[in-house]
Amino acid sequence: MRIKGWAITGAMVFGLYWAAGSFGLQSLVQSAIQADTSSKAQDVALQLSPLRFSTRVDGYENQIDDLTTFVAASAEVSIPTYAPNRARIEMLGPVQIVGPAWTIKVSADDLSIGGSVQITRNGDLGRFDLSGLNVVIVTPDTEAETIEMHLSPSGADVYDLDLSLTNFTLPTKLTDIILATNGFGSFDPTHQLPETVSAFSINGAVKFDPAPALFGNTDPLIAGVDFAPLTLTWGEIDLTIDGLIDILPDGTPSGQLDVTLKGWETVLRMLAANGAIKPANLMGYQAMASGLASDDGSITLPLIFADGQMRLAAFTLGPAPKLR
Repeated sequence: MRIKGWAITGAMVFGLYWAAGSFGLQSLVQSAIQADTSSKAQDVALQLSPLRFSTRVDGYENQIDDLTTFVAASAEVSIPTYAPNRARIEMLGPVQIVGPAWTIKVSADDLSIGGSVQITRNGDLGRFDLSGLNVVIVTPDTEAETIEMHLSPSGADVYDLDLSLTNFTLPTKLTDIILATNGFGSFDPTHQLPETVSAFSINGAVKFDPAPALFGNTDPLIAGVDFAPLTLTWGEIDLTIDGLIDILPDGTPSGQLDVTLKGWETVLRMLAANGAIKPANLMGYQAMASGLASDDGSITLPLIFADGQMRLAAFTLGPAPKLR
């Protein structure tokens, strides 16, 4: 009888805890949307789940700026009953970013966004996770078989970063714009590379200034990135980047990255085809690269950022890009 009594009491206490948490979450989400004059939702409803506090939001819109709006068809906000400082958002439909004359639409079989908030004065970001299967982005047109991202605090304003994508396509408009800005033509006019990038990953860390926070008064800026490493497999190209760069207050990078490349023959042919190097100089570049290649056919060179400039080994590449 005593055990049965404790069981009943425990069930009642958990039921009260679940009810308080569930209705509290629903009220919190409603209040947050109502308090933000740039946000609105068609409906905020309680969801029944015994191990989670859960609320469904339908028809959510948020005005990012004067010209851009974020739109989510439906999403579920949930918090595990055993970890009340950890929240997760499951996107139950497509997500859109609507501009004055364009719309970016993101859909996936399973698009999940989750995170936790540390118990600090500003509610610093704890862990952030994002994952999706068969992700499709329309305008710019791109897609990925899988995407997965994990960001977790590891020190003062430093977060470990793991990001991976498989079988994804680069937006053609993006690559063409980048090259056009530098005075070149199409990114790959002779189709040296396949349309699909097999794999891309980053393992390393990001330093923010200040740390991302729920109640922070200033937007976090990236102050440094540790690539340990970044890898890319694209057709015959295998690229590895390893090293640490700091982002200076003016946005320019400072530091050194070790770049290892296999498939440099393909890269040189592509650069000659799009005008980045003169076709007449192609054989000279090929001979020089062959002399630098190791036994496995790879070339490793330092990419150096200093004094607002960047160079690859002894070759000056020009001004370093502004990263913020």
